[in-house]
Amino acid sequence: MLFLHGGGDAPQARRDTFGRFVEAATIDESCRVALVVAENTEAQARASFEEYRAIFAALPLAPSDIHPVLISAEQPLARAHLERIQPTGVFVCGGNTPLYQQALCRDTAWLAHLQMAKIPYGGTSTGAAIAARTAIVGGWQASTILSAQAGQPIDTTGWDAAGTNFNPSSNRINCTAGVNQVLDNPNANAWLNPAACLASALMGEGEEILSIVVASIKTARRNK
Repeated sequence: MLFLHGGGDAPQARRDTFGRFVEAATIDESCRVALVVAENTEAQARASFEEYRAIFAALPLAPSDIHPVLISAEQPLARAHLERIQPTGVFVCGGNTPLYQQALCRDTAWLAHLQMAKIPYGGTSTGAAIAARTAIVGGWQASTILSAQAGQPIDTTGWDAAGTNFNPSSNRINCTAGVNQVLDNPNANAWLNPAACLASALMGEGEEILSIVVASIKTARRNK
């Protein structure tokens, strides 16, 4: 049984999210949850575990029934971890997705153990993403052409016209004031105006801040 949680967290809704996992992991009024945490250092893993233990303890779940399973790329999750704890539920926390992928997918014998013993699996954020059979877990780039027709206002980020300050909420994509970011006669081979993406004052010489983005979008259009 899978319980996947992500896309934000509302403390008032945790009984309906994390709580359902706990209900499924409770057998004869007994619940033992293995909290799986992957971090680069043990100190970071301990801190992350304490954060998630507080969430489960507030459901409420007795602290003695919440067990840490601290893993890493060098010490991946193994069936022996679960056999030692004998959990009624396994919950994988959030964090560095590529790290979790290395720590959980190197040896999947633990997963076979969950399936055989019918132990519920829960995961939040990375713990949910890693449960997919196929997923992009990091180190990839994708470009696309977005058409926004309705919904929330879109906020953009970019350099100011002088190219000296970065505006986290600029509400415009062009860097050069007064220059339209779309060419006068756009076509499949040329759509964005490179002149709108120049910030002459940045780093002393003319710098094409968005040249890579422009090239990616041109390529995407040609591939269509």
